[in-house]
Amino acid sequence: MRGVLSKGLKGSCLVIAVVLIALILEGLDVQLLSMVGPKVIQEWQISNSAFSQALASAVVGIALGAALGGWIGDHVGHRRVLLWSMFGCAALTALTALTQNIIQMATVRFFTGIAIGATATSTLVYMTQALRPEGRASVGALSGACGPAGGMLGSVVVLLIEPGHGWHACFIAAGAAMLLTLIILATLPAPVASMGPARGGANPDAPPTKTPLFTAKNRRINVGAPLAFAGITYMGYSFAWTPMILAKAGLPLSEAVMGYLAYNVMALLGPLVTSLVISRIGTLRLMITAFLIGIANAILLANVVGLHQAGPSDALRFVIYLGIGAMGAIYSILAAALNGLLACGYDDGCRGRGIGLALVVARIGGLAAIIAGGMILDSAFGPTGLFYVIAATLILGVCGCFIINRHVPARQSLAPVLA
Repeated sequence: MRGVLSKGLKGSCLVIAVVLIALILEGLDVQLLSMVGPKVIQEWQISNSAFSQALASAVVGIALGAALGGWIGDHVGHRRVLLWSMFGCAALTALTALTQNIIQMATVRFFTGIAIGATATSTLVYMTQALRPEGRASVGALSGACGPAGGMLGSVVVLLIEPGHGWHACFIAAGAAMLLTLIILATLPAPVASMGPARGGANPDAPPTKTPLFTAKNRRINVGAPLAFAGITYMGYSFAWTPMILAKAGLPLSEAVMGYLAYNVMALLGPLVTSLVISRIGTLRLMITAFLIGIANAILLANVVGLHQAGPSDALRFVIYLGIGAMGAIYSILAAALNGLLACGYDDGCRGRGIGLALVVARIGGLAAIIAGGMILDSAFGPTGLFYVIAATLILGVCGCFIINRHVPARQSLAPVLA
């Protein structure tokens, strides 16, 4: 019996590991266009505002895909949705390389966004629904590291591939990696048995017994979680403009991408820590602290960037990189904590739709960041104004955090996470 459980546990962990790799590649896809943005703008001779159409169309698609993925997954099973959405993401990411103008790119990125959104919802539900409740918060939080890890991988891809092969080749490489991950995942069995399956031992491939989402008991989490996520995502998507912010400051693309790499390196650390401490200190205390530090840091960055534009210096540049890195850590901690909260906060029968709802509103915040970011950078306010708006939206996130009534409590036992 012990050998059977050990084998099952290893197989389940392998599935979760592959799903996390898929999320990393999704994070790469989401951020890749921002990284090559200066090259696309230069090649097509367009403005930041015009380029933001492609970024914004992807965010709209992600919002739609998140809603569809959660709804369809609750009806037909999340594994099926996950595999098909990964296939769509792989094909459309590669297709981005063939676009020749901003209209074509915006169209392709919209449909790519639908696939990404469906993948995001399905992965979080699929890899946590077979876990005991004690493990969902930690694994859900750990998934928050995948976006930053994807950003780091994207920085490496751009630095290695773009100089010799152009930005088009970066999207072909990303699509091929997603396709390979899909093939591996499709050959693996569902995570069951030794992971302490939810729904009384039901097959995670099968659709759950559906329960209503919009009920009185879900009202506060239905309002608070999307509001908090919108504030978090506005901050995260605003930093998608990091290469353009630094390029606007006169830095070459290599240094601008390195600045974005610093953001993602620090963003990678947050979820790793969060997954370990989330059940010991609780999500409420963790998120409020991170929100307040983020507000203060955004105001600091606004002032330092203004000083650097007035008189550039290596010392100010270092502080900017440091501040951007700190915002990466803050963003990832907040996103990881909220992912863990969502993984635990809804019943099995409506978890996909609940997560989908939060992600839809979150992407609205991301869409606002993309559109406003381009307009602000093209205006007289520039990067300074961008950081002040980030501080304001984080205040909305604090409000959402207090509305939520299903925070992971402090000092919750971590013992049977994988038992």
